[in-house]
Amino acid sequence: MRHAVTVKKIQHVLLEHYRYEPGPAATSEPHAHAEYQISLSFDFPGVYEYRGGRVPVPVRSVTVLHPGEPHAVSDPGPREQHAHFAMLYLDEAWVRRVAAEWKRLRGSIVFTPVSCGRELLAELTAIHERLMHETQRLAQDALARRVVHALLERQGFEAEERLVDDPRAVRIARDYLHRHAFDEVSLDRLAFIAGVSAFHLTRLFVRHAGFPPHRYQLQLRVARARELLALGVPIGEAALQTGFVDQSHLHRQFKRYAGVPPGRYRRAS
Repeated sequence: MRHAVTVKKIQHVLLEHYRYEPGPAATSEPHAHAEYQISLSFDFPGVYEYRGGRVPVPVRSVTVLHPGEPHAVSDPGPREQHAHFAMLYLDEAWVRRVAAEWKRLRGSIVFTPVSCGRELLAELTAIHERLMHETQRLAQDALARRVVHALLERQGFEAEERLVDDPRAVRIARDYLHRHAFDEVSLDRLAFIAGVSAFHLTRLFVRHAGFPPHRYQLQLRVARARELLALGVPIGEAALQTGFVDQSHLHRQFKRYAGVPPGRYRRAS
């Protein structure tokens, strides 16, 4: 069973620390995040299903997943002892802005999926711990920017602006779902806006986004619920704000995608 030990939300960054109890190997649901996901692996290896392949995650490594990219994580074997991981979720637009300010980067920012550099892990771990306890806004902002600087300095680079290979219909549908993540959107309405049939849109969406439209919207709702719960918003209010039918509906989906019940996640904040 997975336990969220600590959760904290600050401007542009969501921080988590997980402890896994000893037990059989587990695999997460395939999912994606709207933010950059930075994972700090301390004492137990893992495997990411990512970009059509299996990416090993060694002990004492840093993993960076880009926004919107489907992935699943699994244990390579049973856990004989407690395993600990720290997570940072960085707002994509903010990362681009910080990168442009610091290094005048204008194209796409590309990070290596897995880095085994001990220095990078030590630096990000220290920043994560300080952010967990820092209360002054100016200090939080400075520390958060250091995360981006460390990644760019040690394992990031700039590429020419990538042409989005998603069909126009998928781009339109994605944008609409981001704007209406918490509204009830029918497939017929989404297909009409995208200019294709509902059947064709679903096929395109699965092929290029990794999920059908309803699961994509569901993950946007869970992501926002995580932020609200990390800020201490009551579960019922978080469910109401993010478009879930009721608290029990949020509970089921949150546990499915976040790995812990929303009540435990909120108490850990």
